[in-house]
Amino acid sequence: MRREAVQPAVTLSCTVPARAAHVRPPSTTLVGLRKDNRMAALRSRRLESVFGAPVDVLTAAHIHALITASVQEAFDLDFKETLYGRGDSEKRALAGDVAALANTAGGVIVLGIREDDHACAEAAPGIELSDGEVGRIRQVVASLVAPMPVMDVFTVPDTSASAATQAAGGAAPSRGFIIIAVPRSPNAPHAVSAWLRGED
Repeated sequence: MRREAVQPAVTLSCTVPARAAHVRPPSTTLVGLRKDNRMAALRSRRLESVFGAPVDVLTAAHIHALITASVQEAFDLDFKETLYGRGDSEKRALAGDVAALANTAGGVIVLGIREDDHACAEAAPGIELSDGEVGRIRQVVASLVAPMPVMDVFTVPDTSASAATQAAGGAAPSRGFIIIAVPRSPNAPHAVSAWLRGED
């Protein structure tokens, strides 16, 4: 019997400089990352169907389309006409809404939409937008919900609402909508604290 010579396995190795391993080529982009660096952790086919777009790319036109279609609130969609207040009960309401979404299927709270008696989107008056309010929402949730759920809070400017305010002779504050997007949490259950920590 004739024996054939066995060739040793060839091992290839390459070294990449540590710096180059972390550099992204300038031609690549991150999927879902907007110019304003907004990328939501929440991904929901149902909500994308309702809004007509992924949550992290919503515009005022998408939100106004909810009014046109008389979209109804659901287990993963909540409308609020105004901002959450600064009193203890309003802070707990915000914390409770976020915790409820994190504990179940996840979802979106849209601030600046008025609903009718059947919980359908009726009007989109919008709210005054500010970085301070976005920070306050995050702080309230961090103070009252344990463990802290993952959530995204971002603004959707509405140029038509700002223009209408200016045309009526008022100052032109930035108006629009605040989106609170909460994915389903693997760390559930999230509980709302009975007392406030670090919030005035």
